Amino acid sequence: MLVSAYTGFYAGGIVKKRCDAIRECVSLVQWFSSSIAYADEPLSGIIRGAVSSGEFKQLTFLQEVVESDLDLGFSQVWNSAIDEQKALDSKASVLLKSFGAKLGKSDANDQLELCAYYKKEFERLLAFAMQKQNEQIKLYRITGSAIGALLFIIFV
Repeated sequence: MLVSAYTGFYAGGIVKKRCDAIRECVSLVQWFSSSIAYADEPLSGIIRGAVSSGEFKQLTFLQEVVESDLDLGFSQVWNSAIDEQKALDSKASVLLKSFGAKLGKSDANDQLELCAYYKKEFERLLAFAMQKQNEQIKLYRITGSAIGALLFIIFV
């Protein structure tokens, strides 16, 4: 019974990590926005600053971007690093790839508008993910406990 209940809690934990990763995406876009607005730094410097801040523990792809050879092209490095990211669902990955593809391609004002747009998109995705998280965690916990109780009844 405990194993089944634990499985339910474990599955709920995976869903929670996805929400945490999306929450960090919102913070990352805000980080870019602040850095673009107040610091005259290249994109690679902004990403290095984000990694060294320690704020983005779920977004491990940032470290990979910093360590990669940007001569291959920023978009290619960004996309391949996101493909390796395990904590993100497909919608968040697509949004991050789209955001990365447009970074550094226009003036500061357009970059700030881009950041504002993607921040809203990630906030919408986060709201949806949190709603889904609440539903799934309840489902996983109830199902795990029910299966555990059923197994207990069968074996006793």
